[in-house]
Amino acid sequence: MSVFTYKYKIKYSDIGTENKLTLQALLAILQEAATEHSDVSGYSINNVEQTNCTWLILNWKVQMMSKPHLNECLTINTWPRTFEKMYSYRDFEVFDEKNNLVAIASSKWLLIDATTKKIKRITPEISIAYGGTCSKNVFDTPINEKPSVPNNLELNFNYEIQRRDLDTNGHVNNLHYLDFAFETLPEDIYTTCNFKNLEIFYKKEIKYKEIINCYYSLENNEHIITIKNNDDSVLHAIIKLY
Repeated sequence: MSVFTYKYKIKYSDIGTENKLTLQALLAILQEAATEHSDVSGYSINNVEQTNCTWLILNWKVQMMSKPHLNECLTINTWPRTFEKMYSYRDFEVFDEKNNLVAIASSKWLLIDATTKKIKRITPEISIAYGGTCSKNVFDTPINEKPSVPNNLELNFNYEIQRRDLDTNGHVNNLHYLDFAFETLPEDIYTTCNFKNLEIFYKKEIKYKEIINCYYSLENNEHIITIKNNDDSVLHAIIKLY
């Protein structure tokens, strides 16, 4: 069975000022669901010594239809939609206690050799371990995997990476990119906009003590945050909120 179900109860740390689930918390829950699926399939961080494999997230597309409250129980269904050579596309559906659909998401993951850090081919054995694929696509249009950098960039935030920002690979945890994006938003946008759509495109990992520049742009009603290194020579990520 390729569809994996994960249950989650919303905690105090998951809610914002309106007592509702935040985008940041939703993204963390989705990542946890994907991690749990990999764990029961034998391809999580707990199995690296046996498999020598690890998954690297490349992009997210998320839509929230509604925002559940504190202590509500969520049901997250997730499945690998495809396994394509080195990539896997994974989709998500999130339901509340009344079985209302509250969020959908799609993501793209890259299989990496844990020792060499090079791209690794997805074998039929890996697909079988996950129970195969489910062809259901939660979005009518695919993720735009090659977003362009906006022309008008306004530097709103720069930051030196701290130890607390790192994940098990020694790079900035992918969830923190969204934190950087919210810090970059102009105050009036941050306090008045109720974002329900999110897209993240990871381009280059960020390491400890690196300094990042975060730029804000507004294009086609999308609030775009572009993250570069200190001298703007490396593009780390593009994040869209709308």
